[in-house]
Amino acid sequence: MSRTSPVTTIVRARVKPLRLDPYAAQQRLQHSLGAMTLHPTSLPSQSIVCIRHLCSTTRLWSARMALPQHDQDWQRQLQAQIDTCVANAARPAIEFVPTNANAVMFKDEAEQLACLAHDWLRGVVRQQWWWTFLLLRGGVDEVLHAAWLHASAHGPAALAQLTVHDEAVPFLNRLPNAIVLEVLLRVVTVFGLRDLASVLSRLWVTTLSADSLQDDLIEI
Repeated sequence: MSRTSPVTTIVRARVKPLRLDPYAAQQRLQHSLGAMTLHPTSLPSQSIVCIRHLCSTTRLWSARMALPQHDQDWQRQLQAQIDTCVANAARPAIEFVPTNANAVMFKDEAEQLACLAHDWLRGVVRQQWWWTFLLLRGGVDEVLHAAWLHASAHGPAALAQLTVHDEAVPFLNRLPNAIVLEVLLRVVTVFGLRDLASVLSRLWVTTLSADSLQDDLIEI
């Protein structure tokens, strides 16, 4: 989840009442949103905010819908709502998140990884609405493994945060050996530790072979 520039992801958009053909409405909405810059103006580039709901009363399907000014007015309305959400966002890493919270914020990707691992250990990933965008990609274990592999450069900082709550060792113990080794291999590669990466590569292949053999023995 490493980013060089701000990224905005919309999981679901609803239009009502729908007075256009659904396909035409989808195309219009994609065109309008695709032309907008909705990154929070006050959010540091390394931070991540998840917003549960935004509501706009703007008439998208009026006779003015093709005018650029119409989209600009809509963008300003949405941007104002987003900035308000960011200002009031809860921080799962440091505080209890009320059930009615409409936004949560992570200081950076390391904090997001640590919070995901924390919720995974507690078995509550599916209960936290801010992980919805991850769960669209697969099951809980699958998305956790993928997140840690994809953002493995932030793994050391995330583990440091888990250590504060004595969760780093339980977390690593619950991960499959192959995932732990692959994350470690990616970390040392990112930080240019080539000799260590070579050793870990051999260890990773050995571990995968041992796991495969164990599976074969179980099947027999």
